[in-house]
Amino acid sequence: MEELHERLNELPTDLEEYFQHMLDSTEEIYQKQAARIYQMFLTSSGNVSPHSGLVGFLHRTVHDFLTTRQVRELLEDRAGTDFNADLHLSNAVICELKHLSPGRLRSPYDDLNHCNWLVTRFMNTIHNLASQDNQEYLPLVDELERIIAELQTETMPTYASNSPTNMAAQYPEGWVMVMAIREGLFLYLSRAKRLGMLDGSKKFLGQPALDIALRPYRSTFRDSSRLSLNAKLVAFLLGLGMDPNAPHQKTTIWHLFLEDLVLEHKGSVSSHELAGMLECLLKAGADPDLYHVHSQIPAAITHLCTAADAKYIEDLALRMQAQKRRTTGAGIN
Repeated sequence: MEELHERLNELPTDLEEYFQHMLDSTEEIYQKQAARIYQMFLTSSGNVSPHSGLVGFLHRTVHDFLTTRQVRELLEDRAGTDFNADLHLSNAVICELKHLSPGRLRSPYDDLNHCNWLVTRFMNTIHNLASQDNQEYLPLVDELERIIAELQTETMPTYASNSPTNMAAQYPEGWVMVMAIREGLFLYLSRAKRLGMLDGSKKFLGQPALDIALRPYRSTFRDSSRLSLNAKLVAFLLGLGMDPNAPHQKTTIWHLFLEDLVLEHKGSVSSHELAGMLECLLKAGADPDLYHVHSQIPAAITHLCTAADAKYIEDLALRMQAQKRRTTGAGIN
């Protein structure tokens, strides 16, 4: 007992010093594995599965300690330069999806909810990999689509509270492309374009690709964690040849976007981001006349943007309008 008290008295009383002591006392043979586990939990912070029993694994003070620059550098060094937490988490989700029992996806079991959570978690980590320009996510997305398609063929339709709870209803044709657009998977979208799977005439769950990017909150597909507007994504799709003046819902994609801005039906967006999107659209040929079709549109932009951004877009719209007049006039002559 006396020896035990001595050992306890050797432990630091300061929390940070105690946490550092825990890291330093990890046996060398386990340091790489421990560092990788910590990195994966830090990466998945806030996205712990309710089925995993890991809720509250990291107390806030521990989390804050592990995210300090010094400790993060230590964990990265121990984990090795070849380790990517998002890639490992994505593979782990794929493995868990493969082990789902099709029979338990039906009511009264809740494995369908767990499946949906896994898909959402997968898309979060894939988004991170795409942000790192890591091409290793491409076969993982293909594998996810294959697994879901396989579960669809093996799962019988069932209904609860008059709402479909089967896989086909949860993941209709085109759902992967919708998620790829929402998550900004540029490499996946570029490949889809090369393979003829993505062009301005195609619709995914009723929406053209550019409309999904401009109005992600209008999608009939289940909620995503990323419904914010992204100027880089819009510019990318315009670069692939998407036409903002393409017809959709008895008007154009561009007109629908402007109407939503007036109604303030929009995703999370900053002044700079919105101004960047409007600039890309106008320079890509979006009809400048629609910008001034009624006073509510410039007023909405003034409300949503800073004064400088709003003035820049207003001036750009006027210049594009004048250019259109000159081009139309030259064509008539």
